[in-house]
Amino acid sequence: MAEKRIESGAMNDTWQTAPDDLQISPHHVDIWLTSTEPGEEQVQAYRALLSPGEHARAEKFGMEFKSREFIVTRGLLRQVLVKMTGLDIAGVEFDYGEHGKPSLVSNVNGVSIAFNVSHSHGVALVALTLGGRLGVDLEKIRADVEWHSLAKRYFSDAELRILDSYPQDTRLKAFFTCWTRKEAFVKALGAGIVYGLKEFDVSIDPDEVCEALTIHGQDAAARWLIKNVPVPGTHVAALALDRPACQFRLWRAPHF
Repeated sequence: MAEKRIESGAMNDTWQTAPDDLQISPHHVDIWLTSTEPGEEQVQAYRALLSPGEHARAEKFGMEFKSREFIVTRGLLRQVLVKMTGLDIAGVEFDYGEHGKPSLVSNVNGVSIAFNVSHSHGVALVALTLGGRLGVDLEKIRADVEWHSLAKRYFSDAELRILDSYPQDTRLKAFFTCWTRKEAFVKALGAGIVYGLKEFDVSIDPDEVCEALTIHGQDAAARWLIKNVPVPGTHVAALALDRPACQFRLWRAPHF
């Protein structure tokens, strides 16, 4: 069993407006915060950036808000990739892994671009860096979720014991905190839920900025950083990165 608490990379909790000359870097993770409910003009601007395949995917959603979430999140991703890498919008093409995680066909000077997105109930995150692997997960804190059943099914024994020790009025946020951290890690791996969420432990403390990671039977935990992302209080979010020595830059989409 490997366990390591990794020193936090610097993160300013203030979301700022990105400069025009912002460039992707292996020394930074850039995270963008956006509303998925902007004005119709902005939605159409994002829609215009999508590929024919993405238009088809957006139309398949049965609910309008789901379609809009996809359009805004994927449109912002494309906009950010063009802005930060110098790629032409036509060059932003995606491949999809075995478990559906997208990767960019193009690279920057021979180095792959790592990115991930997440959206939940009106809010979305787009995260990217140069090289390596990352995953991000965002969830709204909701009382209508069968959270204890999900915890028993997917949390490790250690996580479940700690969750059950929390006061009743703080347990719901602790559950979603743990869930986003675990999801961010498996998304970074590109393995999806089939990886086995019980096979590793994370901290469930909502106030812990830089979390410990334990991977059962492996010595790989030291290569990873799992970190809170400061989102509106109705939500919780986490980012997993296979490169602990990194700085974080937080950017607010213009319409947020």
